[in-house]
Amino acid sequence: MPLIAATEVRFCYEDKHAPPFIHGAGQVVPAENPGVTIEIVKQLDAQLSPIRINYVRKPWSRCLHELEQGKVDAVVASYRQSRDKHMAYPKRADGKIDNRYAINKIGVCLLQSIANDTKITLQDAVELAVPRGYAIKESMPANFSVFETDSLENAITLVENDLLDATIGLCQIGNMPITLSPPFNRLKPVFPPLETTFGFMAFSKQFYQLYPDASWLLWRESQRIDLDKMYQLYLDAQPEDSDKQ
Repeated sequence: MPLIAATEVRFCYEDKHAPPFIHGAGQVVPAENPGVTIEIVKQLDAQLSPIRINYVRKPWSRCLHELEQGKVDAVVASYRQSRDKHMAYPKRADGKIDNRYAINKIGVCLLQSIANDTKITLQDAVELAVPRGYAIKESMPANFSVFETDSLENAITLVENDLLDATIGLCQIGNMPITLSPPFNRLKPVFPPLETTFGFMAFSKQFYQLYPDASWLLWRESQRIDLDKMYQLYLDAQPEDSDKQ
């Protein structure tokens, strides 16, 4: 572990309830049961004495915007080439992303209304609702028509009312399919996953340029966490009504 000066990290995460990763909605950071992603970040915070993480919650698009401006220092986000300009990720010497430092691995599926009996496939001409700021839209098949919405709730409503064919959402953690929780419980996943992504602690370019040692300290510590075990323990410990927060 390198000797580094005490470093404050302004960490921004979404203000929506998105179990099991984020629990609760609004700007308050829950003292208990905050969601497994936040538990992992808190574990990194506790294990690295030179690092002090301050948690703020905002709409996801605002987190990304403020990261670009240097108003916050870090988010947990998947890697996209379009984000290279504003965000620093752990990379190998050849410049490719290093998935060893990921703190989550998730499968994202098309989600259609449970009342819709039409079977859709990835080869169909799908009209897709995607919340604004979700970078997955960049990797959609050419046969998909993407409609951006102002919020996740708007996307789900459009699909539930059969105004659009599908939206996107978490359907598996690692290789384990999960039960959809509110607000997705009136939708059903279309397997196989549309995309499997790895989430990283991603820093603003400004922060990384000022504190490269602190950035790599966090990335290397994240490699030491047994993610599969942590996710399974966290899911097993949740009360049956935990998704009703």
